[in-house]
Amino acid sequence: MAGETIMQTGQIQDEMFIIIEGEVEASLATPHSPVLRFGPGRVSGESALLTRAKRGVDYKATEKSRLVFLTRQALAKIMKVDPELATRLLYNIAQSLSFKMISAVADLRKLSS
Repeated sequence: MAGETIMQTGQIQDEMFIIIEGEVEASLATPHSPVLRFGPGRVSGESALLTRAKRGVDYKATEKSRLVFLTRQALAKIMKVDPELATRLLYNIAQSLSFKMISAVADLRKLSS
């Protein structure tokens, strides 16, 4: 999976992924874009899962990686079969998005000072 494109900017998708092992890089679809690298435990795509939002960045595996995907359809099934698990999943997704927003605000404050 090294070098494999996982998702591309502008794609409309309804899934998120968790990196189980390996490394994934995220970059804007522009020349000389900064690159962020993420390893095991990192979650991405929560907004796409919940809102079917277009992808804002490209994701590419930089080495052999293993990812787990959660689709909107799978989440809907979990909600019917195991509402308690679905509640925990949605709570964790909300928490992840909140932490990312807090981090983005902190980054903006650093840039403005």
